Amino acid sequence: MRQTLFYDIHPFVKLIMALFITMVSFLVFLIIGMLVALPVFHLSVFELQEIFSDFENVRNIAVLKYFQIVQTLGLFVVPPFIIVFFLYGEVWKSLQLKSLPEWHMAIRVILIMIIGLPVINLLAMWNLQIDLPQWLNSVEEWMKAMEETAKKLTDMFLTTDSIGGFLINLLMIAILPAVGEELLFRGILQRFLIEWLRNRHVGVLIASILFSALHLQFFGFFPRLLLGILFGYLFLWSKNLWLPILAHFVNNGVAVIFYFVFGADAVEKEINLIGTESSNLIVAMISLVLVTLLVVSVYREEVKSELK
Repeated sequence: MRQTLFYDIHPFVKLIMALFITMVSFLVFLIIGMLVALPVFHLSVFELQEIFSDFENVRNIAVLKYFQIVQTLGLFVVPPFIIVFFLYGEVWKSLQLKSLPEWHMAIRVILIMIIGLPVINLLAMWNLQIDLPQWLNSVEEWMKAMEETAKKLTDMFLTTDSIGGFLINLLMIAILPAVGEELLFRGILQRFLIEWLRNRHVGVLIASILFSALHLQFFGFFPRLLLGILFGYLFLWSKNLWLPILAHFVNNGVAVIFYFVFGADAVEKEINLIGTESSNLIVAMISLVLVTLLVVSVYREEVKSELK
């Protein structure tokens, strides 16, 4: 691997550099995105400000989707490539993207994400039932308001009856976040944390906590934390970032497909309740056992291939 000027700096300094590059990239993309949006959507600066403060107006949906894509590119997708270029030089090799995972591993990961849906639903239900102490009532109310805003925005994004709208949603909600968030949280953050703390498990855990927390959806914190830990270990075991990217894509893509095929009501009242009701707890337990067996099989397969 070609060494760069910054190759041997302390991992903590690498984290600070990564944060700085990410923030600069985000601001540059945001500014360029605004300059492009004004003529394309025939808006003034004041109208743009109104759109950002009114997430419930369906007339604003196209602009909000546009900025969601711009934000994902500027905050998650582009920065990891810049960071790795400055630190290591060989971008694709350093990000462990040069080779695709073997097909049987990819199938196992897809099965884990689909079969694990009842477990995630059950954990989400438990998460919703968490009550903060009385002295944190104001914080809890703020968290609930944030969650409600995020839910409304997600419902607006996902509600579409056209193939074009479905494909845009798949790009915006499944493809770009899966690639970008795994690049940043697993490919950069988890890697630097493990280098700094010299403990793989702590590095995976901290990266997963930050991954969940930075979504600012606190009543879905623990399901997202569990997913982050799964993605982290998939990357750790396989040394191939495409595997957690695939898992992330399936998780988000299933939601997009379900919304398009069944509609929001069916997703909320039926699919999201699988494994949560007392009559379905057996389904959640079976789901947990099968997912555990699949994860163990992935671990054993990757360890075996590493020893060859």
